[in-house]
Amino acid sequence: MISPNFYSRFKCIANTCKHSCCCGWEIDVDEDTVDYYRGIDGDLGKKLDENIICENDEYHFRLTEEERCPFLRQDGLCEIILDLGEDGLCDICALHPRFYFFCRPDQSIKKISDQEETDSSEDQEILDEIEFGGLGLSCEEVTRLLLSESRPLLFIDDSETTFGMSRILTMLGCDPNAIKEYKPDVSEKRIDRILKIFSKTEPIDDDWIRMMDELHTNMSIGEKCSKKIKDFDALKYQRIYDYILYRQLERLPDHEIKTLADYAEACCDFIFICSSVYGDLAESVRRFSEQIEYSTENVDIIIDSL
Repeated sequence: MISPNFYSRFKCIANTCKHSCCCGWEIDVDEDTVDYYRGIDGDLGKKLDENIICENDEYHFRLTEEERCPFLRQDGLCEIILDLGEDGLCDICALHPRFYFFCRPDQSIKKISDQEETDSSEDQEILDEIEFGGLGLSCEEVTRLLLSESRPLLFIDDSETTFGMSRILTMLGCDPNAIKEYKPDVSEKRIDRILKIFSKTEPIDDDWIRMMDELHTNMSIGEKCSKKIKDFDALKYQRIYDYILYRQLERLPDHEIKTLADYAEACCDFIFICSSVYGDLAESVRRFSEQIEYSTENVDIIIDSL
């Protein structure tokens, strides 16, 4: 598997997290874990039974009125982990914020297509797939890891060989020159266009709506962006750009690499605008990811608007 070189350093910061993934999200529970929970006795077993809902043949936890997981204690710790250990978590809780996807080089896609009439096409597809893994930027600890270094973003494979985004694109049969050297465009026309595009996305919550309204009505936004560009950290923003592009590689070959590169650039422009206005790069990255990267529809809206 190929993953960012900070992947193995991730560790949930639990009750010190300011933006708990145990709040505000519907938490699905896989059937195997439901079966396991049904065998739990005592007070925890009773609470599990009372707080697992089945709707449309899918299970999820019943959130509290404050949209918190019923097993998230007031001190920010997980009641299930404390009682059962991390092995007692459902799949989505155990995996988050990790993500995985598979890609095939263009030549392998062509090879599979050419072999559609043979008996070995399925085996060939499995053989040629490359597995990628990563950590979602909606997690503040992941964002901290990404921004903790001001040097080019590197990835690592199972043989512990490290390389950059150019090598990954070459592996996938894409032009490595598609990767842009990111620099924000602070022109009034570009800022207006980026805000209009992101305003089209389906809001994750009311705070997003309020933020977009504030950005649209902020008369000094251009001035703030122009001022911020004077101390622009090119290496950190390049890491953000590369990582946003990396996450969307699973959209190959349905989208051209240039389209995905344009998407990453637009996302970085939005992050730069938010960071210029609110003064917090890490939170701007995290909030962007929470709104956009966890919604296929919102990613599509941005790509289709470019």
